[in-house]
Amino acid sequence: MSVPVDLGEIESTIQVFEAETGWRISLPSRVVIQQLFISLAIDSGGFKVSMSSAVRETALGIAKSALPDFLKQCLSRSQELSGQSGYQGKEIGLPVVIREMNNSATMTKCMCWPE
Repeated sequence: MSVPVDLGEIESTIQVFEAETGWRISLPSRVVIQQLFISLAIDSGGFKVSMSSAVRETALGIAKSALPDFLKQCLSRSQELSGQSGYQGKEIGLPVVIREMNNSATMTKCMCWPE
């Protein structure tokens, strides 16, 4: 069972974040974020719970509402790492996004995400 995902809505949220912060989400990061939403909509394996349509819709709703805060977490971590590494750019890279995905699932108490 799968549920529809509006990737345009996800992209719009990312673009608003970029406009507001002046930081850019790298292409690999963007793709992984989009793939997370697609996974929540269609994957069967890898979750802690059975992914019925109702569970998928709930998970997608939680993920969509948490996306702006997730992006802010990624920004904070990227700024912290930039200070440590001396990086002068304003791009949020894939390593930060992957790390923060796991942290975000824990913080939102996502019941489907494996620990």
